[in-house]
Amino acid sequence: MNVFLDVGGHLGQSIGVALDGTWTFDLVHSFEPDADCVRGIEEKFAGDIAAGRLVIHRAALGGRDGQITLLGDNSIGGATTVRGQLRDESRAQTAPLIDVRRFVETIPKDAQIYIKLNCEGAEVEILNRLCDLADISNIAAIVADFDVVKKGGGYWEKRRTLKNCAARGLPVVLAEDVMVGKSHAARLSNWFAHHPALMDGKKARTPVAQPWKRRVRYAVRDLRSAVGMSRGGYA
Repeated sequence: MNVFLDVGGHLGQSIGVALDGTWTFDLVHSFEPDADCVRGIEEKFAGDIAAGRLVIHRAALGGRDGQITLLGDNSIGGATTVRGQLRDESRAQTAPLIDVRRFVETIPKDAQIYIKLNCEGAEVEILNRLCDLADISNIAAIVADFDVVKKGGGYWEKRRTLKNCAARGLPVVLAEDVMVGKSHAARLSNWFAHHPALMDGKKARTPVAQPWKRRVRYAVRDLRSAVGMSRGGYA
């Protein structure tokens, strides 16, 4: 059984890839705290929800159970839980916060879990919390987009988190290394292609390496964050 955790559902782009028939996901859990985005996902994938292949959580994952405040309008690509990152923070909404460790522990141990983290800085808290799991044997792969480097000094949070994950043995890869392609669908498919188990006997795809120009771009982004240069007000 393969389970995909789509952490940062946005408009359902990742769901569409995971359920397009190419990959052998038996169940997808999508976490999205923005109410408007959730309504759109529920309408678009009503058939998959009814079939039991997709569960939509109008919630965020984090290191505890509780609530979070989401700032901005995610439907146009700009929302965050970190104050000072948006030019316009007038739109705010609360949503449930689910402890990622508690949630993962509810998934059957015979399942293989694949996790995509694109959650506006919450990836640090989520990954560190996953390191607290007593058993990580059913976590097959995690891809993390470290939005925390959008702020000055965030690079060091990224490094500390990756060091913690490596010590625990969590299979984390960076989005900048495996998410390659001109569209989100192509980028996510390229990450999936690193895992032949998701093909179930179909002809394996050969993953594409990140072009050097984009590697340089990501390196510059990390360097700016490391020396304290913030990208606040990016949306």
